Amino acid sequence: MTIPTQKPVEKNKFVPVVNSRGQKVTGLYRRNNRLYFQTRVGYSDSPVKIPLEAENLREADKEITSTKNKLNEGWQYRNAGWVEAKDAEEARPAENRKGDEGALGRITDYSFKSVFSKWQEIKQSRVRESSRKCSEDDLQAWESAFLEGGITSIRKVTRKDISDILNKWEASKGQNKVSRYRMRKRLATLRRVFRWLRVQEVISDIPWDSDDASEWIGETEEQQYRPLLSKEQVADLIKAARKDKGENGYPSFGGVLADILETMTHTGLRRMEAFTLTWRQVDFDKKQVVVEKEKRQQKGIQRAIPFLGGNNEAEKFFVGLREIAKKTGRYSPDSFVFRGRNKEDGETHVKNLTGLLIRTAEKVGLKNFAFDKNRAENKG
Repeated sequence: MTIPTQKPVEKNKFVPVVNSRGQKVTGLYRRNNRLYFQTRVGYSDSPVKIPLEAENLREADKEITSTKNKLNEGWQYRNAGWVEAKDAEEARPAENRKGDEGALGRITDYSFKSVFSKWQEIKQSRVRESSRKCSEDDLQAWESAFLEGGITSIRKVTRKDISDILNKWEASKGQNKVSRYRMRKRLATLRRVFRWLRVQEVISDIPWDSDDASEWIGETEEQQYRPLLSKEQVADLIKAARKDKGENGYPSFGGVLADILETMTHTGLRRMEAFTLTWRQVDFDKKQVVVEKEKRQQKGIQRAIPFLGGNNEAEKFFVGLREIAKKTGRYSPDSFVFRGRNKEDGETHVKNLTGLLIRTAEKVGLKNFAFDKNRAENKG
């Protein structure tokens, strides 16, 4: 068997399997010359490893799909063998059997208190206490609102009922007023309950959809809690940074801070984007800076940020920085524009200038401020 593994294969030990890219294949292990699929079976708390007959990853993928389908049909894997769905049902503990007598019994009482309690007992038995408490508070609010409106069965809830309750919460004043954020959380909790009821075939469909939720609650408005700096205030901050003398005998990084602030002003770069800026990212021909998204879902996506302002101020500024870098012998495509002070003598970027920024801002009477987040972006 030539299937690659994350670690060298040792005798009688399970080793995670990796694909051709070196990425771990979820749930797939190899022991000696056989593949195993690890999953949870039935109501067992501990996962089990089911042996596969596959000789390669493609066959293993097909066999894993077949195994999952079998488990979904109620089959269980016990004592190195498969147990049919009917036999598995009879072998379950009484409290876990399907039926009216168990904790997972069929729903016969459609009152809100009964349904909400059963949902929490079944679906939230393993969540954190804080999350369980939030869900409990949300469901209590819904129960009170439904009963106040004369609705006693969860099967009779309609789209209009949900809309009326949300409107009432929004119109409330004082301590009874509910924020849009809280309404959105409550609606999400109720939707999880209705999804579960649909699986249990108590209801045929959920009374509302995501478009309804957007219509009722609207989009979240971004709030700016700190005042944005004006151009004049930024200019004062840059001047003060260039005049900084340093502290405790250390040379000042005020000039570097001033250059970073000017870079952010001319390009609209975020703080860490400016800190980690390399000369390769500065395109003098197209008069733009190219940045790459670092978030997992957007990694690899590039954005071209054009120079801001007129009279070629941004271009002149970057040309000046480039000339200084060339004179010091530290100009190359992969060199950081703003180098840090470390043992490698500038092989890393500036790490943190927060203390210097706060100290400089206090000199010009600024406190608790924010830079403008707006910037032009073109897909590169």
